[in-house]
Amino acid sequence: MAEIDTAPMPTVTNKVPSWLDVQYNEAGEINKTTVNVERLAEYVAMETHFYTDNNNLAGYLFNGQYWKRYKNVKQADNALSSRVATLLKQHKKLTSAKQVKNIVDLIRVITVKDVADYIDFTDKPYMVSFTNGTLDMRTLEIKPNAPQYHALGGLDYPVSDKDLPTPKTDEFFTRLLGDENAELLYKFIGYGFKRNYLPFQNFVILYGKGGNGKGSALTYIGQQIYSGNVSELSLQAFGDKFKTVGLVGKYANIGSDIPSYYMPNTENLKLAVSGKERFELESKGVQAFSIVNYATLFFSANDLPNIKRDSGLDRRPLVVTTQGKGFTTKDGKSDFFDEAELLDERPAFTRKVIKLFMDAERAKTLNIPENVQKATAEWLKSADIVSQWLDEHTEEAKDRRPTAKYMYQQFSRDVEDMGMKETINRNTFYSRMEHLGIKSSKSVTISSLDDEHGKATKRFLDIKYID
Repeated sequence: MAEIDTAPMPTVTNKVPSWLDVQYNEAGEINKTTVNVERLAEYVAMETHFYTDNNNLAGYLFNGQYWKRYKNVKQADNALSSRVATLLKQHKKLTSAKQVKNIVDLIRVITVKDVADYIDFTDKPYMVSFTNGTLDMRTLEIKPNAPQYHALGGLDYPVSDKDLPTPKTDEFFTRLLGDENAELLYKFIGYGFKRNYLPFQNFVILYGKGGNGKGSALTYIGQQIYSGNVSELSLQAFGDKFKTVGLVGKYANIGSDIPSYYMPNTENLKLAVSGKERFELESKGVQAFSIVNYATLFFSANDLPNIKRDSGLDRRPLVVTTQGKGFTTKDGKSDFFDEAELLDERPAFTRKVIKLFMDAERAKTLNIPENVQKATAEWLKSADIVSQWLDEHTEEAKDRRPTAKYMYQQFSRDVEDMGMKETINRNTFYSRMEHLGIKSSKSVTISSLDDEHGKATKRFLDIKYID
């Protein structure tokens, strides 16, 4: 999303700015002015509120509407250079690129903050910046945008100051999801504006056949409702701390068409929806740091992924199935809707979803529809526990032949230790093991380390159990 630079720049007047040193002639008239580099650096630093910290050496800047977090030093320096050059040019003092660079370098020196002075961009989680002001989600009052609200990232449209109907947008979502599921999604869209993942700690997977409009719906949410202030990580990407750095400062994560393969590492996913636990991120050229994530997680899937199961994660996902007709044609085009009509309703729709979320937060319940509860339970039950167990509790071992009975006993014990309530019968376990490439035969042992040594019975081949 392009930066919205609404900060007022000084107009050219006869008044001498504070960063110019003035020499007067005998008649008391201005004879000569020279740039005071230190005062100009201080002026721009004060005007932009620019500062850096150990979590982001590139820096943060208040652009007149909201705080912007820069991804790299070059981007931030370009923004500062533009401010400095504009001021110098207005007063006919711009001489060279080196002059501008020296001032920008000085700004960086004087704006380094102690840890105690770092800005906490999550300390006012209900304040959301729009072009017409900062909305307090709790009261729906719109206040003039200001740096003290610590709104990191902003929206490029105004929010409505009154409740208005949004028939086109409602039809857009209910045609895909049905009434109940659309209302649940509305609450999650509103949830995304809050810079804190408490209290619900859930993530949403839109699930249904391909080409029915799930991707179009998420694209509209991410690019238009959140003004592109989103990351685009798949569910599986949460196992990679280099990829999860993309969550920083975002309203939401929009992971469209996530793959269905097994996801063995879910620790960061659990931390990302905790609302209070920090997890470590890394980015090339930047010192590792940790965050408490507040980007609300949305995904879509044609086939639900296999995910590592544990009792801590089981209560987090919500599988929202597509209940309606969908709204895309065979070639994937959304001919049923004119996006311009949806954008006309965007200010009122945003107010609506924020109100729905706040009502849910005050009631301390999302009122999850029964069909969502059922779909989520079925997905978790069918998640590939055998594949997960193989990954965590077995190793390839030539000439080892543990009995199938022994391996099933270990599997059942480990699944119970994981907090899983579902059971898989012996024959299903055997079949799944073989489907995953673990060969078996009725044979005797080769290794003395195997159980029931010397007995001919069903055994898995070239594998051993590890605790």
